[in-house]
Amino acid sequence: EGRAADQRRHRVGPQVSTPVSHEMKQAEGSFVHHVKMDSELTICIRASSAGSRNPMRFAFRLEEMGDDEAAKSQLPPAKTVDHNLSFMEQQLDRIESQMHAVLREADFAKERDTIYHTKTDAMHKATIFWPIVHVGILLITGFTQANHIVQFFKKRRII
Repeated sequence: EGRAADQRRHRVGPQVSTPVSHEMKQAEGSFVHHVKMDSELTICIRASSAGSRNPMRFAFRLEEMGDDEAAKSQLPPAKTVDHNLSFMEQQLDRIESQMHAVLREADFAKERDTIYHTKTDAMHKATIFWPIVHVGILLITGFTQANHIVQFFKKRRII
């Protein structure tokens, strides 16, 4: 069951999702975007008024939240903190959530490594296949040219 959940969370292969667009009207501000599962993100920023005479500065802050942390952040603050936990229990919970985050990151890295090796194997096969095709085409072209030259000389009775 745990493996199936990991496979749903970490999908292998390119995933295309609907782009998120956010226009900021003020000179300063922030934008929060929640991602439901681990994935690769592409961020594109366009500032129409930016230029060499009017430079603009952008900053990113990325935070990783575990499943239980995301659920806690959506609850009211009174329900998120158990007042009966001791300091040690809270520290153990924090360490456990960090451990789970490290394991999720290791799983994601393993899947990215698998994708990388699949791509390099395909590239290796292509580097072997295409030179063979090129040599075959050169041989056929050379044979055809040689036949044309021989026919030319026979037709002109040079040979």
